[in-house]
Amino acid sequence: MVKLMKINFGKGDVSADTVLSPLESDVLSKLWEGGEMTVRDIHKLLRGKCALTSVAVSLDRLFSKKLVLRKIDKGRGGIHYIYSARLNKAEFEKSIVSQAVDKLVERFGQSAVSYFNEKYKK
Repeated sequence: MVKLMKINFGKGDVSADTVLSPLESDVLSKLWEGGEMTVRDIHKLLRGKCALTSVAVSLDRLFSKKLVLRKIDKGRGGIHYIYSARLNKAEFEKSIVSQAVDKLVERFGQSAVSYFNEKYKK
């Protein structure tokens, strides 16, 4: 589960950009599309949007945030990391929503609960 530190609703649609940097969001999106990948694989898919080292740093940050898994592959040229998304897109989004609602209830208590009840009762 991603640790919710900030939410950015500026772009209109909800995506990984809501809680991640634009590059981290792009990298995670490529992992959701392609499964297991190396830094170089993702860099190629981003088509020169950024440097190879920027992709590597973003993947390391996503790993630190526990959003991606990585395993070591020994091959030509030495050791390489193979990355994959820890959560699929739906699980990631559900995690964000869950934490956002929990933080609202924690911060505003009964006012938040009352609002949700009034807004979404059927």
